[in-house]
Amino acid sequence: MSAPLISVVLTSYNHAEFLRDSIESVLSQTHENIELIISDDASTDGSQDIIRSYDDPRIRVMLWDKNRRRKNHAQAYYAAKGDFFAIHHSDDLWLPDKLEKQLKYVQNPRVGAAFTQVQGIDDKGNSISDSLVAPFAVKNMSRHSWLREFFFNGNRLCHPSVLLRSEFIPLVYPKASSLIQIPDLRGWVRLCKKSEIRVLPQKLVKFRIHSDNSNLSAFGVDNYIRFQNEMRYLLEEYTSITDPDELLKIFPEIEYFLVDGEMDTGFALSQLLLSQKNSGPHLNLGIEMLYSILDDPDRADFIEKNYNFNAESLRQLVTKHDIYAHRTMHMLQEVVREREQKEHP
Repeated sequence: MSAPLISVVLTSYNHAEFLRDSIESVLSQTHENIELIISDDASTDGSQDIIRSYDDPRIRVMLWDKNRRRKNHAQAYYAAKGDFFAIHHSDDLWLPDKLEKQLKYVQNPRVGAAFTQVQGIDDKGNSISDSLVAPFAVKNMSRHSWLREFFFNGNRLCHPSVLLRSEFIPLVYPKASSLIQIPDLRGWVRLCKKSEIRVLPQKLVKFRIHSDNSNLSAFGVDNYIRFQNEMRYLLEEYTSITDPDELLKIFPEIEYFLVDGEMDTGFALSQLLLSQKNSGPHLNLGIEMLYSILDDPDRADFIEKNYNFNAESLRQLVTKHDIYAHRTMHMLQEVVREREQKEHP
């Protein structure tokens, strides 16, 4: 049998300094049956000249003349012809056996994607430890445990380490997306609602941390505010899980809300959201869900009877959660504190 085709989409924007090494780390993979689709988002630093200099038949290029972020790159995703699909960034590097090792996992039809551990590197390529990389040091879990992890702790998977079964491209990468800060996290949540994933123990990706904090995931006020708003929207993904058995596999603690074999899963989920007292997105959605639930007379009766919760309970609850006040100021203080600690350890 011939080796399966893997489509690699390399997204490029103004990383001419790192681009050639990034491309070479794909072309030198031990799994050779690849197509490399390079999508350059209207770079102005000579990146497109570097891309044009390659004549490897495995390379296809999409050189855009207008910067449109993910709208451009999405066209590259849907142009992929392989049975499996990988994302690469123009400032990161792969170890030569990355795809070969991951392929052994995703050829199992129960596994939708395989990820790897990550080594942080600086602008010079030196290995570093950094807070952006630390969350990716994770072990394998069931899909239900991953959904729980995403709910309470956010993203723990490195996007440019993914190898995905191509059938899941529309699920993970919708053609239109409003998210800027955490589109990959929404993709992982949607994927884990359908399929298992695996994380390899080896550090097979070198993830570049720029000294100018230009990484989109870097710590900063703008990124934080975007994250808060997008996380509120993303958490709604969990409201579609209405099967009590499925929800119990993710959140065993909600067994408390199972009464004579019945449960209002929305109410149970709202209580989990409200338990995250320091998270505005969780509190916001939890309260909104309660308003919606109590507007339904049948559900309101069930909840009052079985959980002793009613409109008066909600009135008292909302006065205890000042969702909107002081959060941005608190974030600014944290930014200043972290910078001071880096400058004066």
